[in-house]
Amino acid sequence: MVTSSFSHASMSHFLINMFVFFSFGMPVAAVMGQLPFLRLYLAAAVSTALAHIGYYTILLPRLHPHANLTDPGSIGASGCVMAVMTYFAARAPRATVLLLIIPVPAWLAVSLFITADLFGAFKGGGSGVRGGPRIDNAVRPHRPRMHA
Repeated sequence: MVTSSFSHASMSHFLINMFVFFSFGMPVAAVMGQLPFLRLYLAAAVSTALAHIGYYTILLPRLHPHANLTDPGSIGASGCVMAVMTYFAARAPRATVLLLIIPVPAWLAVSLFITADLFGAFKGGGSGVRGGPRIDNAVRPHRPRMHA
């Protein structure tokens, strides 16, 4: 379950994830500390793998009962990155982030990613790479710790 959280579909998927992970992960790790940050990432990895199983075995067959569905395997790195982004947006919702080249509040950027993933999950494609399981890490409460 955890090994899939380090996998990527392509080199561009890897580069985008690493850019986003670095951009959001550095401030989150600075606030949380290294060990809690690692726990967040690993919890997101397990959660994403479980959500993937549920999505491909329960939800997707019900949404598309006559489709010939094949489970492409879990690529969980995006789910972990989504968990880090969501934690950041929960801690600093008004922080400005660049979405492409447009400055927007963090809460809006994460909300747009969630919306794209929801649309893709119910349509059957996700916003690039299997969006259904990634949503789990955005909607599951992360209980951010507030430090002085």
